Amino acid sequence: MQKSFSIHGPGGEKKTVTHSQLPLTSAYAFTDYRSQGQTISHSIIYIGTPPSAKLTLFNAYVALS
Repeated sequence: MQKSFSIHGPGGEKKTVTHSQLPLTSAYAFTDYRSQGQTISHSIIYIGTPPSAKLTLFNAYVALS
């Protein structure tokens, strides 16, 4: 999102100011092991290759159960 507006300086010169902002959505995350035993009403589960490249069927089962 970008907005521009003009202001007049002390000497009468016109300056254009541009304000840029990124739309952000706050979020909260924790590991699949942290979620064990909790009741969560809504969730988004990302099952991508982790940085350690050690995704197993056990990890997927823990995240989905």
